This record gives sequence, structure tokens and C-alpha cells, in this order.
Amino acid sequence: MTSTEKIIINICTYKRPNMLTSCINSILSQHIPNEWNVELMIIDNDAQKSAEKIVKSLQKTAQLLIHYCCEQRKGISFARNLGCKESLNRKADWILFIDDDETANKNWIMAYFEATKKNTCEVYSGTVKYVFPKDYSDWLGNAGYSKIQDGNEIGRASTNNALIHKNLILESGYNLMFDIAMALTGGEDKDFFLRYKKMGGKIIHVHDAIVSEEVQKNRLTISWRLKRQFSSSTNRVYVNKKIMGASKAVFLALKEFLRHTSEGLLGLLVSPIFRLKGKNIFKRRIYHALRHLAKAAGSLTGIFNMQPQPYKNPDGF
Repeated sequence: MTSTEKIIINICTYKRPNMLTSCINSILSQHIPNEWNVELMIIDNDAQKSAEKIVKSLQKTAQLLIHYCCEQRKGISFARNLGCKESLNRKADWILFIDDDETANKNWIMAYFEATKKNTCEVYSGTVKYVFPKDYSDWLGNAGYSKIQDGNEIGRASTNNALIHKNLILESGYNLMFDIAMALTGGEDKDFFLRYKKMGGKIIHVHDAIVSEEVQKNRLTISWRLKRQFSSSTNRVYVNKKIMGASKAVFLALKEFLRHTSEGLLGLLVSPIFRLKGKNIFKRRIYHALRHLAKAAGSLTGIFNMQPQPYKNPDGF
């Protein structure tokens, strides 16, 4: 590492003033290694520039440079691509991604810095810790805290917590961009990193690079979770078509449809047995059976290129 390396943190946002403020403040309180020159890039995906006032207010007292740009075309892929372009224009060596509904633990940047000293890699992925409300029904799932061993090579990453080298987006490097066809579907980041992996890239897990996400109550309903599973499965078929070709992707999707359908129906059939083990266990069995059916429906829908567009109406505050 050299003392001249520049890291630009990208935060894409859309009408989330409170979340964005908390996210930025968590970064401004970080300890910055002397070898890194860290700046922030806020990419506002609201054509009305609702985040500009917040950024201008924080710029007055922040010890880090905070840049602002607006991507008026609605969709997360457009915003991410603009952030990457603007970061390269400002001579970034690395781009560090975090979502606007997350806050970074105080050692977040230092953990990534230490990882780059120990490894030779172009992508590093951190840990996401989900913070649930006190009345959370834990039968809906688990806390999602990563148990992957630090330093292990992993198969995928997401832009809610990842550090990428400029070589991924340079024309002389991997020349990757976020797929604008997925601007409103989501899953564009998983697609981005899967294409990178297919080109021979490596991703290293950094366990102590932790961001926390406070899960909103509307995302803790069976309906929201099943829609998310359906959407993810549909997106997976689309991505597989690009990576492995249409014929193989459709064949795999049909296998997944049959597998998830059979597991879902079987789960519903045997679920009454688990009533004897308690109400929550019974509910969890029902929920997991429905998840299989949602995945099956998503796999089938993906074959016909019918992708849902949850990013048309993103939530947050």
C-alpha cells in the first residue's frame, strides 16, 4: 500500500434523509489510516435532488471531503454506474460501497485497510449485521450475522458492504458496469460480482468490516419476505442466462422449479406434525415451505423474462 491511495466511499440514496444522515455520520466518526485518503461520494437518485441539502449541511463541518452528484434516471444500476464514473474521475484507487440504510461500525474502514495489507485481491466483502425490532418474530429467520471465517475466499459479494479496486471498472481492466436492465429489479450487484468471478476474479471475506442495518417492520412480514424470495429467484435466472447461456439456464431453472415445488408441497403436508413442538416451530415450518414455493414461482417466471421491479417504489425514511 502507498500513502497516495485514494478510497472513495459510494452511497447511493433515494428519499431516505434520516437513514442517509446516520450512514454518513457513522463514516465521519471512523478512524482513517494514514496511508489512505478517504472521500465520500453521495449519489442522489432523486431527480428533485432531495439529498443535496443534507450533503451541503454535512460538508460544512466534515473532516472528509463529501462529493454530491445526481442521477436523474430512476434505478439503482444507473446510480451505481454514475458513482463509479465520478469516483474514477476523482482518481479513486478503490471504491468502497455501503447502502444508505446502514451504519458502519467504528472499525469498518480500518478492517478493510488491514485486509488489503494481508491479501492480494481486487474485491473484499464485509459482514452485514441485521438489527431487528424488539417485537421481532424470530421464526421468520435468523439475524444473518456472517459466520464465514475471516480471510476466506467467497463466491459472491454485495454492494451493501464491499471494497473494489478500480481495475474492475477500468476499460483496461475488467471493464464491468452494473446492468441497467436490472435498474429496477435489484440483484444488479450480485450479477456484477458473479461476472467478475467468471472472469477469474477473487473475493476475500473481511469479517470485522461490519455494517449494521436496522430492519424495517414492513420487511418483517411473510408477504414481504416471500416477494423477496420470488424476485431473487427470477433475477437468478436472468443472470444465469447471461453467464451460462439461455439453454443451460432454462434447464437449471426447471430443475429448481421442480425441486422447490416438491419441497414446498411436502413441507406443507408434514407441517401439522410440528404443532406438537410449539407454535413458533410450526409457523417456521409453514414459512419455509412457502419460501420454497415462492422460489419455484420465481424460477418459472424467470424463464419467461418476467422480472418484478421492486425498486420502482423503494422504502425508507
